[in-house]
Amino acid sequence: MRENVYIMTAVSRKPRQIAGFDVAFDKSPARIQDMIDNTPPAEKCYADGYLRYIDVVYPGKHIRNMRDKSDTFTVEGVNAAALHPYSCTTQQVFRA
Repeated sequence: MRENVYIMTAVSRKPRQIAGFDVAFDKSPARIQDMIDNTPPAEKCYADGYLRYIDVVYPGKHIRNMRDKSDTFTVEGVNAAALHPYSCTTQQVFRA
């Protein structure tokens, strides 16, 4: 049986870099929280509409964008470049 592996990233806008990451078999709020707790704090945290983000406590203001990628385009671009060699995995993105 094949299991999904999730590569979760926390990406900063300035400078444009990966500030934190985790590789896991699950996307639980506790796992996401642990990753957020171990990344440098941000004034604003942007996320897509993934429902589990609601259960995470973010430093600064959390902005949940469910309509389009206008607030998460930086993390989408960094993830595309960094994770392209691993395209067989499911990518879970967070924070711009």
